[in-house]
This record gives sequence, structure tokens and C-alpha cells, in this order.
Amino acid sequence: MLPRKATDNIPYIVWFFIYAAIFWLLTGASLGSLITVIAVYAILLIIAGLPVAERLWRLISGVRPLRLRSEKERLLPLFKEVYSEAVKIQPNLPRNIHLFIKEDMNVNAFAFGWETLVITRGSLELLDDECLKGLIAHELGHFAQGHDSHLVYFHR
Repeated sequence: MLPRKATDNIPYIVWFFIYAAIFWLLTGASLGSLITVIAVYAILLIIAGLPVAERLWRLISGVRPLRLRSEKERLLPLFKEVYSEAVKIQPNLPRNIHLFIKEDMNVNAFAFGWETLVITRGSLELLDDECLKGLIAHELGHFAQGHDSHLVYFHR
């Protein structure tokens, strides 16, 4: 992934303080509740960074690995082609990105975590191979640009 500048994190730091302040006020605005807020946020940030969190997001999001032969025969060659071109441009692109399917007839795709790229059933059914390659390339761009891997990116 590309190195990030410290200033890229400013919006997340601001939101962290806003949410922490709201939670602190709701829990009594005392020194004890401030310590509780900091502890809870620290624990949640640690959990969000664990690989199990990404698996949990997959479960919550209702995505599944490619299982059907037709999915594998169509998507895997497209993914490999796009990935091989993308890694030439961005050699630090993660090597362990995996494709998943969401049974949703909207034309959509999203990437989250460190290795999850999801394509909807609607995209698979309604788009031709060139459009699917563009969709895959766009999502690989999130990984290549080092977008916060603990956040979820949905596109409509």
C-alpha cells in the first residue's frame, strides 16, 4: 500500500473526538467516565484491526466466497487479468485479495478490510466482461491507494 500522510487521518481523528465527547457526556462527564470512554474506544479499535473483524463484516454484509462453477469461470480470469495489470502500476498491492459475491441484484461492488472485494449478483448478471473488469479495477484502487482498510467502502 502507498504510504499515508499523517494529515490523511485528520477527518478520522476529528470524528473520533466528536464521538468520544458525545459518549463521555452521555456517561456522566466525569473523570471515571472519561477513562471508560477511552478504554472502550481503544478496545474497539483493536478489535476492528483484527482479521476476525473482517470475517465478521463478511458475515454481517451477507457475502460469500465464489462457489458456483459459472462464477469462478467468469470472474477469476477477469480478476487475475486486472490484478496482474494493477500490480504492475502499484507493486505494493496486497497479494491476498479475494473475491466474494453478494446476492443482490443492484449493480454494485465494494471493498473492505485487507482482502475482501465483493461483487453483487446484479453486476455479474447485467454487466459485460469489460465493465466487470472496470468494476474490479476500481475496487482494487481502494486497496492500492491505501484507503483505511478498517473502513467499509460502498459504491452506488
